[in-house]
Amino acid sequence: MREYENLIIFNPKSGEENISKETDRFKEIIEKNGKVSKIDKWGIRQLAYPIKKKEQGYYVLIEFTVEKEILPELDHELKLSKNVLRHCVILK
Repeated sequence: MREYENLIIFNPKSGEENISKETDRFKEIIEKNGKVSKIDKWGIRQLAYPIKKKEQGYYVLIEFTVEKEILPELDHELKLSKNVLRHCVILK
């Protein structure tokens, strides 16, 4: 198992409740085959450049340990979410 970080930028207009639900859904996907060590909600921050005509984004950092086979499923779910503006999974 390897350690990863996933930085997700949500649409801030989707609301705190929806962002929490989405984060929990991604956490469940990770915990099927691994372990989430930390979820850090950074809150709303100014973007360096507009993404989908949004000037701000709600940042959430998830640190987790998992086998690499689960990453395509997680990436697919992140891409399907309408609330996610951008995401990036990196090896820690």
